Amino acid sequence: MALMSNSPHHFSVFGSSKTIGYLNPTGLLPTFALPFFAPVASTTGLPNLVYIQHINASGSVEDFHILHAPSEMQKRLKPPYAEVSIGDDPIHAVISPAGEPAIGQQKEIAPIVKSWLPELERQPLTRLAFADFCGDEDAAVRAASDAF
Repeated sequence: MALMSNSPHHFSVFGSSKTIGYLNPTGLLPTFALPFFAPVASTTGLPNLVYIQHINASGSVEDFHILHAPSEMQKRLKPPYAEVSIGDDPIHAVISPAGEPAIGQQKEIAPIVKSWLPELERQPLTRLAFADFCGDEDAAVRAASDAF
């Protein structure tokens, strides 16, 4: 793995980074969260610096920027970790109504998130956002109708 510094606040990796945690700044459930990463080669123990992925206009990972957030707000994950490389589809973090994270590329976690939709009948806007994420147009239309 090669590490290239583009500035003091971000890096590009030729190799993989792994998702070692997520940030849920609102504390609300269910919710979309912000996954954070460390280079694969540097994750023996807890790294001091963690990064968020930067997504380009094409929707793929372009590089990584330092995450500036208090460590007490960071929720660390246990292995196995989802890995991502420059040019890949991004990793998403979505937290269930029960507080369990689903971490991975959209196509991998969309079926999990879709299974939560029935639990969100009383939260139509959240259901709308999750249905849209899953590509379920019918559920999104129903949620929008329920919201308004």
